[in-house]
Amino acid sequence: TLASAITGGFVLEVLPEVTDASGSAFASGPPFISPGISPFGETVLIDFGSAGTATGSDDDSLRSWNNVSSLGTSNTGSIEDLNSVSGSTSGFGFQMVRRFNGANSSGSTAAANFPRSATRDSLFGNTSTFSGLSNVFPAFRLTGLNPAQTYELTFYASRTGVSDNRETRYTVTGSNTLVTTLNPANNINQMTTLAGAIPDPDGALLVELSPSGANTNSNQFTYLGVLQLSSPNTTPPVLHQPVPIGENIIIDWSGAGLLETSGTLDGTWTPVSPIPNPPHIEASDPGGTKFFRIRYQAE
Repeated sequence: TLASAITGGFVLEVLPEVTDASGSAFASGPPFISPGISPFGETVLIDFGSAGTATGSDDDSLRSWNNVSSLGTSNTGSIEDLNSVSGSTSGFGFQMVRRFNGANSSGSTAAANFPRSATRDSLFGNTSTFSGLSNVFPAFRLTGLNPAQTYELTFYASRTGVSDNRETRYTVTGSNTLVTTLNPANNINQMTTLAGAIPDPDGALLVELSPSGANTNSNQFTYLGVLQLSSPNTTPPVLHQPVPIGENIIIDWSGAGLLETSGTLDGTWTPVSPIPNPPHIEASDPGGTKFFRIRYQAE
């Protein structure tokens, strides 16, 4: 029990000399790393796929996930309160409008940004008849959003072992309409992001899937595996003291900003890639020198 709350991220390491109530020593193990405040004010992750491969804490120990499986094959399925990545309730809701056909489990298991439980499967739609259904154009609403705020939506999908184009169009409609596309065919790490989505006056965004003009599949399959919903955080960043753990360095920060690195203070600064959310784990280099900073541009 802590005497006071920790407002940033933290690293917790249990040392061998710590004992339980019976006097037995804890076995040494990897440290627990808690994320700091995200560069976004509120971030929600949703795994679309099979119920048998739902994403949980065993798959991603740093982020809490929401799962859309069987409720995605209903026109009325819903989640009343989505969890944020920190595990707290976000106040956002999920409501199916038009169902998906079903789940496909032939996605990538090698993606870098999301756990394999989230990337290996997806929910799909189709135009020509498949599994007894035709003209399946999936759609759902994200509710409980702030109409005075903009949101960022990132889409990921993967369907391996195919040779055609299965490009999916994602249309997001609120007080404005934004469109982006992604080809899930043999995709591993490619994502697509829409920034600046404005909810309607009721605080909702409608997300619709359809095949793009580049989709050459005879069934015109469309896919969605992961959706990340974020709202910008305009709090100026604070870079916390780096923490060495074993052969790694933990770089943590709070507020909005881009983590950059350089070999010298007066050298060229480059963004850390892929762009991380806090905390960032960096392998230490005993013979080298590396500097980090957070770049922040006020609105």
